Amino acid sequence: MYDVQTKMYEVLNSNEQLKSMVTGVYDYVPESTVVPYVTFGHMLSSADGSKTDSGEKITVTLDVWSEGKGRRQTVMIMQVIEEILEDNIQLNNSFLISQKITNREVWEESYGLYHGTVETEFQIEWE
Repeated sequence: MYDVQTKMYEVLNSNEQLKSMVTGVYDYVPESTVVPYVTFGHMLSSADGSKTDSGEKITVTLDVWSEGKGRRQTVMIMQVIEEILEDNIQLNNSFLISQKITNREVWEESYGLYHGTVETEFQIEWE
């Protein structure tokens, strides 16, 4: 799972458009960080192999945090993330079979704080 997270971080953090929209992409958010930013949220791994190969399905949720007026800023950041993740990431220790956005959601977490999620599923086969 960590290989997938590391590669996602590299791809997201190297995108100039996303960098211009958020203060950062974080696994751990420093206390003084100003919104908007992106964090790694829920990660889930399940076995997805057979008798002849070993595989895994990994689901990674990215959380978008914003205090923009309404949901617009959150949705725009999510759209850029989805565009970035249209291209398959290159993993070091496994073969990527598929990568797809499976879920997205936006809600008001508390008054004026918007929370969006982009859930991506990776199906991999270990080399």
